[in-house]
Amino acid sequence: MTHLPVMLQLNERVCVVCGGGRIATKRVAKLLTAGACVTVISPEVSDKLYALADAGEVIWKRKKVEFEDLGRAFVVVIATNDEAENNKIHSWCGKNQLVNAVHNGGKSDLHFPSSIKRGDLTISVSTNGASPSLAARIKEELGEAYDERYQAYVQFLREFRAYIHELPISKHEQRYWLHEAAQAEYIDTNQQAYIWERVLELGGDRDDETTW
Repeated sequence: MTHLPVMLQLNERVCVVCGGGRIATKRVAKLLTAGACVTVISPEVSDKLYALADAGEVIWKRKKVEFEDLGRAFVVVIATNDEAENNKIHSWCGKNQLVNAVHNGGKSDLHFPSSIKRGDLTISVSTNGASPSLAARIKEELGEAYDERYQAYVQFLREFRAYIHELPISKHEQRYWLHEAAQAEYIDTNQQAYIWERVLELGGDRDDETTW
């Protein structure tokens, strides 16, 4: 089965996580990072989920999942430790709901690939379920190659791109400068300062504050 890699906007969308164990905890963490409104439904939950519920970051319904619990959900994560329960919950999900069925990837509309995040930079890896271990290894290698410096670097690129688009220069020149700034040498903040000096000569002083 072929999947389409996409970025999903979940800010303030209702997401229901059925289950309270290790995998459910991981899913909740990712959903919260995306700004989702998360409800966890399970008689028992992990210590981390308990702490999140206690802090008001998730809603915890301490019971088994019922059909009515899924009505407002945009995303449903099915991650209980009972396969029969998982299948029943899946049968309740609507056609317009995105489902992540942990017990059966073939029943899932939505998958959570291994990923690293450096500010606005997100890199995801998937083997379509063939080898989660390989995906984890590749994620680790990418994490080392694209280290924490990339968070500030991508922010620099965002500011640089916005400024370039304001300059009275041709599209060809814009593409040149944007391609230049994306070269690996500009991870270095001294090099960022240098390229800023060069483009400032094209359009005068910047009105906003720089980060270099």
